[in-house]
Amino acid sequence: MPEILRLTQMRASAPALLLDGSGDLPGTSPPPNTPDRRSGPASLDALLASLSVRARLWTLTVGLFAVLGTANMLLGQIIQQRVAQEQEQSEQYSRLQTIQLVREAMSEVRHYESSLNVARLVGDEALKVQSQARLQEAEAGLATQLSALAVFDGPGVDFLKRQRELAQAPMRQAINAISGKQEDSLRLTKQTMQHLTAIQDRLHQAAERERLRAEALTASQIAGAQAGFRASMLIVFGALLLGLLFCALVLRSIMRPLRATTAALKQINEGQSLVEMPPISADEFGEMALALRQFRDQADRLRELAYADPLTGLGNRARMDHALRAAVARCRDRGTRLALLSIDLDGFGAINDGLGYNAGDAYLREAGLRLSRFAPEEAVLCRHSGDKFTVLIEAADPNDTALLPGPLRDTAELILRGMAESFQYREHLLPMSVSIGIAQFPRPCESESELISGADAAMYLAKRDGRHCLRFADRQLSTGARQELADVADIRRGIEQEEFQAFFQPIVNVVAGRVAGAEALLRWRHPQRGLLGADRFIPAAEANGQIHALSEICLRRVGEQLCEWASAGSGLWLSTNLSVRQLEGGALLTQLAALRERNGFVPANLLLEITESAALERVDHAKETLAKIREMGFHLGMDDFGTGYSSMVYLQRFPVDKIKIDRLFVSRMDSSREAVAIVSATIAIARSLQLQVVAEGVETEEQSQRLRYMGCPLQQGFLFSPALPPEEFGGWRQRFEAADRSRDLEADQV
Repeated sequence: MPEILRLTQMRASAPALLLDGSGDLPGTSPPPNTPDRRSGPASLDALLASLSVRARLWTLTVGLFAVLGTANMLLGQIIQQRVAQEQEQSEQYSRLQTIQLVREAMSEVRHYESSLNVARLVGDEALKVQSQARLQEAEAGLATQLSALAVFDGPGVDFLKRQRELAQAPMRQAINAISGKQEDSLRLTKQTMQHLTAIQDRLHQAAERERLRAEALTASQIAGAQAGFRASMLIVFGALLLGLLFCALVLRSIMRPLRATTAALKQINEGQSLVEMPPISADEFGEMALALRQFRDQADRLRELAYADPLTGLGNRARMDHALRAAVARCRDRGTRLALLSIDLDGFGAINDGLGYNAGDAYLREAGLRLSRFAPEEAVLCRHSGDKFTVLIEAADPNDTALLPGPLRDTAELILRGMAESFQYREHLLPMSVSIGIAQFPRPCESESELISGADAAMYLAKRDGRHCLRFADRQLSTGARQELADVADIRRGIEQEEFQAFFQPIVNVVAGRVAGAEALLRWRHPQRGLLGADRFIPAAEANGQIHALSEICLRRVGEQLCEWASAGSGLWLSTNLSVRQLEGGALLTQLAALRERNGFVPANLLLEITESAALERVDHAKETLAKIREMGFHLGMDDFGTGYSSMVYLQRFPVDKIKIDRLFVSRMDSSREAVAIVSATIAIARSLQLQVVAEGVETEEQSQRLRYMGCPLQQGFLFSPALPPEEFGGWRQRFEAADRSRDLEADQV
C-alpha cells in the first residue's frame, strides 16, 4: 500500500507533457501498430478522438437511432398501458350494463309472473295463455343475461337462480292458498317477497360493487394518463437532450481540430512565422494536419522565393518595400531613426551590352557579395531592380549614434571603397564602382515615398556629379534632379503604355519631283504634355539606359512600315539614328537579324545613321559593329557630317553609303560663305567617293534651289513637311508628287 501511494504521488508531481489529441508530441506522428498502453479512455472526448471522423459520424447516427428507438419503445409501453386501462374500463362499463340488463330482465319476468298469477286468480284463460307466453320469452331473455353475468360473477348467478327457485314454490302455494281462501297465503307471500328482495339486494350489491370498481378504474386511468404524459415528456426531452449532448460531443470532436486547422491556415496566409499547428492524430484531421505542415513549409519556401532575388540571393523589391513599411512604423512608435541607401552600379550597361548577359549576371552577383561584406550586419540588403541596390539601416534605440550624419557617411564610404575594386571575369578585368544616395527618416524625409524618392534623387545627383561618390538627400535637392528622375519614371511608364510612335519626315528628290524616302523620328504622345519631340526625352533615356528600349520600339515600327511600303511597291527607303549605347552591345545585331527574317522586308531599304561623336567614342568597336551591319545587307549613313574633328578620316574608316549635311551649315548658307564652301566641298567629296548626300534642315526655297545647283537633289526639312505620323504620310506624298507634276506641266506649256 505505501508503494502504491508513492507511485501515485510521483505521477501527480510529474510535469504534464503538452500532447495532441492522439497522445503524441506536437509535430510527430504515432508509430504504426503501436498498442495503446492506457488502461482505457479517460473521457468520452478521448474515446471520440481515437475514432476516425467517418467512425464518429457513424457512431453519431447509430447513437441517435438508439436514442430514438429507446424513446419509441418507452412511449409504446406507455401507450399499451393506456390502451389496457381503457379496455379494462370498457369491460367494467360492460359489466355494469350487464347487471342493469339482468335487473331489467328480472323485473320483466316478475311482471309477467304477476300477470300470470292474476290470470290464474280470475280464471281468465286467454290472459293466462298470453301471460304464459310472455313469461317464457322474459325467462329466455333473463337466461341470456344471466349467462353474460356468469362470465364475471358466477356465484352471483347461482345465488340468483337459487333464490328464484326458492321464491317460485311459495308463490305458487300462495296463489293456491288465496284461491282456496286459506289463511297461510299471507305467510307464503311474505316468504316469496323475502326471496325476491334477496335477489334485488344481490343485484344492487353487484351493481354497486362494479360501479365502485369503475370509478376506481376511471381515477386510476386519469392518474395513469397524467403519469404517462409526464413520462412521455421526460422521455422526449431526455432523448432530445441525450441526442443533443451526443451530437455536441461528436461535433466538438470534429470542430475543435477543424477550427485549429482554419486558424493555422489564416496564420500561414497572413505570413506569420510562429504558427500554432493542429496536432497530428490518427484520424482524417491528422492527415490534414500533416498536409498543413507540408503546406506551411511550402508557403515558407514560396515566401522566401517571393522576397528573394534569385540572382544575388539578396532581398528583392517586394522585400524592401515590406521591410521599409515595417521599419517606418517602428521608428514612429519608438522615436528612432533609419536611413535608406540607394546604390547604383556605374557603367553596368556597357558591361552587360559589351560582354553579354552572362557577364552582367556575374557582375551583379559579385556586387551583391561585396555589398553583403561591407554593409552593416543588421542592415536589410536588396537588389531593387536591374543594377540598383538598396540598403536599409535602422537604429536600435533613440540614443543610437550610428545613423548620425558622420557615422552614416563613414558607413557609405566604406561601401564605396569596398565596391571599387576591379572584378576579374574570365580574361577581362572589369572596373566596378557605385554611386550612393542617402535619405534619412524622420528628417528630412517624413514618409516611405519621400525616403525612396529622396534616396533616388541623391543617387542621381551622385551619378551626374561624376559617379563613384555619395550624396545626401535634403530639402534643397535640386528641382532639376527630381524632374529628371520623374522623367525617367515617366519614360518607363510611356514604354509600358506604348505611347512612343515613329513619325516620318520626307526626304525629297527635288530634281525628280518625288519622295525618295523618309527619316524615322521617335515621338512621344504624352497623355498630359501632348506630343513631345526626341529632344525632350532622348537625353534622359540615354543617361539611364532606356535608350535600348526606345531604339527597339523605333526599329520595330520602321520594320513594319518598310514591309507595308514594300508590299505596296512604293520603293521608299527609311533612315533612323543609332546611339552610342546601341553600338556597344550585341542587342542591335540581334534585332536587325530578326528584322531580316520578316516576310517582305528588304534590308537595303533601311539606312542606319550614326553621328561622328558616336563613332569617335569607340572607334574600333564601332567599326567592327558597322561592318557586321553592312554584311547583313543594311545601308549606313553618317549623320551631322562636318561637325566632328576629322570627318574626312572617318569617311575612309567607316563603310557608309550616305552622308547627311548638318542643318547648321544649311541654315547659314544665306549669310556665311564658309558654310557655302563646306556644303559645296562635302557634296564634291561625296560625289568623288560615290556616296549619296542628303541635306537636312531645308526651310526656304532659296536654300533648296542653291543645294540643287550644287548637286544635292535629296533634301529634307520644313520646306517640304515636318515629321508626319504613318497614317498621314501616304496622303501627303500623293499631294506633293501631284503638285510637282502640275508645276512641270505648267513649265512645259510656257
